[in-house]
Order: sequence, then structure tokens, then C-alpha cells
Amino acid sequence: MKRSLKLFLFLLVMMFVAMPVIADEPPVGKETIAKTYNEVSNIDINVFDPLSKDLIDVYYGIIQVPSTGTVSVYGGSESYMVCDSIEVRLVLQQWTGSSWRSIRSFTFINNNSNRVIGSRQVQVERGKHYRLATYHKAVSGSIVDDDKSDATLSVYVE
Repeated sequence: MKRSLKLFLFLLVMMFVAMPVIADEPPVGKETIAKTYNEVSNIDINVFDPLSKDLIDVYYGIIQVPSTGTVSVYGGSESYMVCDSIEVRLVLQQWTGSSWRSIRSFTFINNNSNRVIGSRQVQVERGKHYRLATYHKAVSGSIVDDDKSDATLSVYVE
């Protein structure tokens, strides 16, 4: 019985190891705008929970192609309360044919605020797919909310 179980587990592991990995490929189309928008639904703004580290209740990112060879990136973080600091990091990524490579990063921080919004326009290589990854953080006293991130679908730059 032990031998059968060992053989079964070995075969199960080998099956997962042998499975092909599907690459995170961009769409074939030539989209010119992509967005993400997230609302944290488990925050009750009427009840303060000192054990909760959820300060950010809305976070988003947008990438668009306003003209040939250019992308515009936008992102923001919002909290239900004024925080010591709130920030958004926008990371522009380019598709290499097999993976996403970060090529530019911009961080925007507001102190003593409940919102931060940032944007940049970037010259990029034509004929490529790009996406925007966003990372969001808020700090209020000893509470740090830094586990919110997302990435848009890709856009194509002609």
C-alpha cells in the first residue's frame, strides 16, 4: 500500500512538472487604451478596526496611446480617511515576445491626504505592446497598506 501511494504521488508530481506553462501574451489586436479599476469591498467606513491594514479603498491604472510612438499612463489610490502618506507607483512594461519587461517607473506621493493621482507621457518604441502595472500604498500611523497592485491589458503602439 505504501509503495502504491508513493508511486501515485510521484506520478502526480511528474504530471504537474511536465505541464506546459502558458506565457502571459498580449492580445493580437491593436488596442489604444486599457484600464483597471478596483474597489475594496470589505472596508466598513463606519467602523474603525485597528487590526485591519486596509486603508486603500479605490485604486486604478490607465494606459493609452494618444499619438504615434507615445503612451500616456495614469494611476491613482484613494483612502476612506486622511493618511500620513498615500502613493501610487506606475510601472510601464514592454512585451519582449516571452515576458513583460519594466522599462520606466514613476512614483507619486501625497502627505496628509486621502488621494494621490499621477500621470506621465512617455516616448516608446513603435511596433510593440505595452501595459501599465500599478502598485499602491497608504500609511497611517503604524498601519501600512501596501498589498494592492494590478496590471492593465496591453496596448499597441504604431
